Amino acid sequence: MKDRGLNRTALAEKIGTSPAYITKILRGDTNFTLDSMVRFALALDCELNFELQPLARTLTPTRRTKVSYRDATTLPSPVLNDKPRD
Repeated sequence: MKDRGLNRTALAEKIGTSPAYITKILRGDTNFTLDSMVRFALALDCELNFELQPLARTLTPTRRTKVSYRDATTLPSPVLNDKPRD
């Protein structure tokens, strides 16, 4: 934020949320959704990267059920005052 010249209020305005929510995020007092992380990255003109790596296990892994999120709909966030997408 400092490098971008943004204070909490300015960042909150760019993201469309309250300065209090920004304070909670920065303190680590609230859960931080992937959607929120993307909004922060865009507001700070940054790239957001995630890396998933298999766990190192000595036991044979159990079979997992495949889940498809393609049909999932985006739910509005009460914290970010999201509106459902069409």
